[in-house]
Amino acid sequence: MADVLLKVSGVHSGYADVPVLWGIDLEVNRGEIVCLVGSNGAGKTTLMRTLSGLLPPTAGSIVFDAQELAGALPEQTLGAGIAQVPEGRRLFSAMSIRDNLLMGAYLRRDNAVAADLERMYALFPILRERQHQHAGTLSGGEQQMCAIARGLMSAPKLLLIDELSLGLAPAVVDQLCDTLRTLNRAGLTLLVVEQDVAIALDLAQHAFVMDTGRIVGSGEAKALARDPAIREAYLGAL
Repeated sequence: MADVLLKVSGVHSGYADVPVLWGIDLEVNRGEIVCLVGSNGAGKTTLMRTLSGLLPPTAGSIVFDAQELAGALPEQTLGAGIAQVPEGRRLFSAMSIRDNLLMGAYLRRDNAVAADLERMYALFPILRERQHQHAGTLSGGEQQMCAIARGLMSAPKLLLIDELSLGLAPAVVDQLCDTLRTLNRAGLTLLVVEQDVAIALDLAQHAFVMDTGRIVGSGEAKALARDPAIREAYLGAL
């Protein structure tokens, strides 16, 4: 029987008086890589912001690791074990890479932060090499590595990544995908938003398809990659 880590039921959300999400239902099992795909404006980022506590849902339930988080503050969501790598990285550009990573651990009170910092440097050696540089001086790929490492420094149970490949060279994307697979094999659960559907379906084990604020399809990623309707709509192939 699947071990459900995140269960989203009937979630509505949006901005002020503008609704964006309409009754979202999805599940993420512990130990999975799940992707969320769809065109621009489908509501993917709104859903990620709602899951991370940046936007309160107007209706519905978000149960994470048996704890209801609908309406929880961002720090409560982070403390429960959900960390987000936001679209556009959102690093503290005038701070060093090292300080950016330590910001990811600001809620932690355990004694393993220094060891996890070393683990991030082992995972992304370029960050060790440039740890004293301002984060704003990094290339796009290096910034994404820093943003992922910052998220990991919170020791999450679930890592949300919004637009993994945005603006990055294919070789960098391949490297990041390999790293995420390594993290997943070590036990990390991931929910990845990705506009490049081919990349997403190759990375994930399970996928959800969003359109105009609704989930319109789901299934095993490999099966969806073979689905003629998905291929025509999102992969440019019949």
